[in-house]
Amino acid sequence: VQVTAPQGLSSVGRVVMQYKQPGPNHHGGAMMGGYTGFVDCYDDGTHGDYMAGDGIYTYMDPDDQIGCHGENAPMGEYHYTFQAEGTNGQLSNTSEVTIVRK
Repeated sequence: VQVTAPQGLSSVGRVVMQYKQPGPNHHGGAMMGGYTGFVDCYDDGTHGDYMAGDGIYTYMDPDDQIGCHGENAPMGEYHYTFQAEGTNGQLSNTSEVTIVRK
């Protein structure tokens, strides 16, 4: 997700993605299967982020657990909600994405 902040990116404390997926889990992992959870996104040149400090926050799914990728992923709706938190604790608006795997 791309984040902008009126006081600059240094005022962004963290960016969190909430995920909700259909089940059951056919990936072989424990996180999917109708579960919901939260992960931190990064703009530090790691975790799948290509360029540190560009305002694009990413989360690399190392175990292919929270995405709709792969032929064994369950059919249904995958919901992702992103929200930034400032260093002062103030929360941003949310950005939502829904992907339907048919």
